[in-house]
Amino acid sequence: MTRENWYWDLNMPLKKIRQILAREDDPRFPRLAGTLLARVQDSKQVFDLITPNAFCRRYQAIENEIKSDEWAKEKAAFWKATYLRLSKEMQEKGEKIRKPEVIELDVFDRALVEKVIQCRKTAAMSQKELAQFMGYSQQFISGIETGREKVTVDFLKKLSEITDQRIDLRIEKLMNVQEMFEKLKLIPLEELEKIDFEKFSLADQLKAFSGSSEYVKALAAEVINPLLKGALVTGSNAKEDALVGCYYRAFAWMTTMAALREEIHFQAAASGARGLFEIWVDLELLSKNLIENGVEKYHAFPKIERFRRALKIVEASDRNPDIKINDSFHRQIGSDLSKKQEIEALAMKFWGVNKASKPVYPDHWSGKNLRDRVDSCTTETKKAYYEDYARLSWYIHSGSAGYANLNRDALHMVFATSHIIAQKAFLSSLKIVSEEMKITKAVEWLNDYLKKLELTPGLLLLKDRL
Repeated sequence: MTRENWYWDLNMPLKKIRQILAREDDPRFPRLAGTLLARVQDSKQVFDLITPNAFCRRYQAIENEIKSDEWAKEKAAFWKATYLRLSKEMQEKGEKIRKPEVIELDVFDRALVEKVIQCRKTAAMSQKELAQFMGYSQQFISGIETGREKVTVDFLKKLSEITDQRIDLRIEKLMNVQEMFEKLKLIPLEELEKIDFEKFSLADQLKAFSGSSEYVKALAAEVINPLLKGALVTGSNAKEDALVGCYYRAFAWMTTMAALREEIHFQAAASGARGLFEIWVDLELLSKNLIENGVEKYHAFPKIERFRRALKIVEASDRNPDIKINDSFHRQIGSDLSKKQEIEALAMKFWGVNKASKPVYPDHWSGKNLRDRVDSCTTETKKAYYEDYARLSWYIHSGSAGYANLNRDALHMVFATSHIIAQKAFLSSLKIVSEEMKITKAVEWLNDYLKKLELTPGLLLLKDRL
């Protein structure tokens, strides 16, 4: 196997690099090892330079160096998994791993620290240079980058000016969430869970429920998506591909929900909530293997559906010769005999044949209607379906059942309810995927933050009191 010349820009011969990496007590070891692991994802090449024992003992310091490289997130996930596996093997053999004192950063602090390091490195500045320009000591900047010092909004604004780097507003949004979560300790959890929303004005409720969709989306974008991408570095199977595909569709819907902030958007919000609910149901069916050959059916369905739709367009064009329908592409697909035989065989394999011995083409990959799909799911999902789903359908259908004679206050509640359902469905979907992809096992704080996110509307309503 051809080995990567990962040290091309270090101005150091390989012999010297080998000497440094052979001594884990060398002060240059963490940075050099971090550079190696940020650029190479070949265990054999790495452990030819660093012993597995040294790798495990100094992993925390090495990991900090890897994370300082914004392009190395996938490799960071790979080496994290390698560390967990090797350290477990060492412990089973009775070998002790020295664990240095580590400052535990939560999801928000970690996002801020990574942003600070990214800005400094993009500006090609050392910690000492940045400290001089910002009017701080190098020790303070080092403390910021290791989590010993707290990042503030004022610090970020000054950093943005000095480094000429744009600080994404989502970072400030995460800081606001973090601030509220810190203040969560001031209110008993039971009180948050029992908040009587009716005691607050409709305007405040609207602001709280629509605003919390932004917080949910922000955590997914800044934390879950990178973790998920890292989890996929070492490859995925068909089931994981299906689950992740569903999750990213849900994330797209949640991004849309976060942009819907006024009650006039109630129909779009209801549509988004309904879409998120259906994805939640799909994820339950897939994760718990509630449909026979479910994963295979999930992947086969798009192929069948696209072919069937092409045939329907051709049929519609033939029935309506006076309407000029651009069906050349669809005719090309439908005339492919081998493709037709492949699709029919696929349909018969998974969904059988009808009374006329023709392939069954289902409306959903499970072969079931939504109510039957829901009846296979958890009590929580059933409750959401029977209480809320019909109303969501009323609000988006062309008929007037959902909005006839509704006043503005009622539309407020329709809009708020759509956000509530959307957030519940998305967070439930996120939990399923995180558990299936083993993210919750690797990231201990994740379940705690997901629980807190469920309470974000209450936190927003109590923000003034806090």
